[in-house]
Amino acid sequence: MHTLMLTFTALAILTRQPTITGRVVDAGGRPLANADVRAAGREEFARTDDSGRFVFPNIPIPARLRVRAIGYTPIEVVVKDERPLTIRLA
Repeated sequence: MHTLMLTFTALAILTRQPTITGRVVDAGGRPLANADVRAAGREEFARTDDSGRFVFPNIPIPARLRVRAIGYTPIEVVVKDERPLTIRLA
């Protein structure tokens, strides 16, 4: 019984997908609402809220995020860990 519990616990740890969080801002540091944040090669996407914040649960790292907002140059960001991102669009 203990071996079975240990196996399930190890499997849960190994299959855990990280959460990517961040904020999209303009060149002056002001938050950009409704920016489109997409995980490259995946169907998932997020839109930033009024504070420019977004959350991507269950995205494998490393990941590439493509960020776009109307009136700004789109960029691609490589995510290497779970630290919160600040993505600046110009």
